[in-house]
Amino acid sequence: MSEVISVDTSEPAEVIVMNEDSDMSDFDLSEDELDGELSLSDLASGSDDDAPTRLPGGWGPAGRQPVANAFLGRQGPSSACCPTDVESPLDYFLLFFTTEVIEKLALETNRYAAQSLRTQPSSPSKMRPWEEVDESDLRKFMGLVMLMGFTQRNGNMESYWSKDTVLATPIFPQVMSRCRFQQIQRYLHFNNNDDLPANREDKLYKIRPVYDLLSERWRSMYDLGEFISIDEGMVKWRGRLSFRVYNKDKPIKYGIKSYILADSRSKYCWNIDMYHGVSKTLIETVTGLLTPQCMSRWHTLYMDNFYNSLAMSEHLLDRQVHTVGTLARHRGEPREIREPGNGNGNALFMHLQ
Repeated sequence: MSEVISVDTSEPAEVIVMNEDSDMSDFDLSEDELDGELSLSDLASGSDDDAPTRLPGGWGPAGRQPVANAFLGRQGPSSACCPTDVESPLDYFLLFFTTEVIEKLALETNRYAAQSLRTQPSSPSKMRPWEEVDESDLRKFMGLVMLMGFTQRNGNMESYWSKDTVLATPIFPQVMSRCRFQQIQRYLHFNNNDDLPANREDKLYKIRPVYDLLSERWRSMYDLGEFISIDEGMVKWRGRLSFRVYNKDKPIKYGIKSYILADSRSKYCWNIDMYHGVSKTLIETVTGLLTPQCMSRWHTLYMDNFYNSLAMSEHLLDRQVHTVGTLARHRGEPREIREPGNGNGNALFMHLQ
């Protein structure tokens, strides 16, 4: 069953669609609301026992609340995240950037350096001979890259290795020479160029192995709780990229857009789908983010009216996922919901039989 709630205001009415008993919390999801202190029973009266005959089109009358389906999962770190000696931020970082990820980076970086030097040998006067990177080199390199975010120099990278008493940042030359850092930066690679498909349909091919390894790691380290949400995120980017997007209404107007599935209570980012020009329906996008791991557990998925529709709620209900979200007009709702006519500030509840 899918529950539909319409709130009539002085503006065009927005509609909230819920399937089953999904907790009708304020969408800010406070702790009390996540614990289920506000439910449909607080907002609507009546029960299945005293409900009138169903309305035309399969919709039940206003005021009924369907039977609840209890959440069947658990929330928190998974069994894969059980080291007893995790004490520092670095240890947690390495839970995700595993040896497998670092070794893949080293393999492809060394491969790309060899490929490049065969075709365009570097001039000895500009750069010292290439030395293959290992796991230690790449960990140092990533550490310095992250440190640059805390000691910004307005794009002047060489100043991090400056010997000027005012500008000097001693940690950088102590960890790695500037020449070695620039070498690794030049050849850093994530996949084998020789295997690039001729059709180049996968625009994430250059980062695909590491992207997939990290995404799988995020999912394996945490079990989502009952309340989950889907929304978009943007990585700021104004460089050349065929799938860069622009949205004048967002704080970050140019960048790389991703669809993100997160735990509503812990804010843990569990899955990501980076937009890269592939055409998908919204149902395909949402189902792909949820994966089979989220099906049949009665999660409650919160989403806005970009994703939500009657068809979406029915699709997920068939897979035992509750939905809660605002609903734009003409997304499958009955006329009684689209034009409630019940006064400002009132709510109308309906569900499919």
